[in-house]
Amino acid sequence: MIYQVNGADFLLKEGHVMFGNANTLHSGHMVEGKDCHYWSITFDPKIVYGFEKSLIQTKYVDLVVNGHEFSALWFDGSEEWHGDIRKKMKKVIELDLERPDFYEMEVQMLLSEIWLVLLRHQGAFHQETESLNPKELARLKTILGFIHENYDKKITLTDIADSVHICKSECCRFFKKHMNESLFDYLLRYRVEQSIPYLRDEEYSITDAAFNSGFTDAGYYSRVFRKCTGVAPRKFRKDNDPIPEGVKNSVSMENIFS
Repeated sequence: MIYQVNGADFLLKEGHVMFGNANTLHSGHMVEGKDCHYWSITFDPKIVYGFEKSLIQTKYVDLVVNGHEFSALWFDGSEEWHGDIRKKMKKVIELDLERPDFYEMEVQMLLSEIWLVLLRHQGAFHQETESLNPKELARLKTILGFIHENYDKKITLTDIADSVHICKSECCRFFKKHMNESLFDYLLRYRVEQSIPYLRDEEYSITDAAFNSGFTDAGYYSRVFRKCTGVAPRKFRKDNDPIPEGVKNSVSMENIFS
């Protein structure tokens, strides 16, 4: 898959791990129409530093979280220490699935160990070449949030521009500059990707997949789907097995420790 963090593109393959920092804009999409299974793990930095203004927070966590030049770290296996990160992340996933006694403490210790590895290899972080200022970042987050919350409904360019109180032409220019694709193309691709779980669930028809992801015409959906993936929805359904249980899951460590 292609994973984008603050405008930088990373080609992720099987076995790769990506760390995305706090307060970054990130998105992922398929490559050449090939679906992928992935785990998304989100955790509050408090799990690492414990309490506000602690030595761990001020000396070792804020350094990374508030460092705008640190957006992402890509563990692609090119360095020996990447294997240790991957091993620890797999263990976090296993613990969340199995939930044995004391698993919360084990997860907390693993995340702290991973954080220590990040600190020891800060030089490997992706360096921002042109950081968004806070106002631009907030505007882009609002646009993306509006799309993600309303993709299954009828959305116009006016609706999107109004959500950030700018004119339509400026909205298009701003989005293209920071996301490297047009608003319309992003919306269509996002809708197609949101339709895939419906295609892989035989309880839903192809028309259901289209309507549930924001398309009002199944024929148009099929044409857009083919353009984005290289195959028709019907062939995609035939060639792809249902998503295995537990895969493409999102593990929230905030929930574990709440």
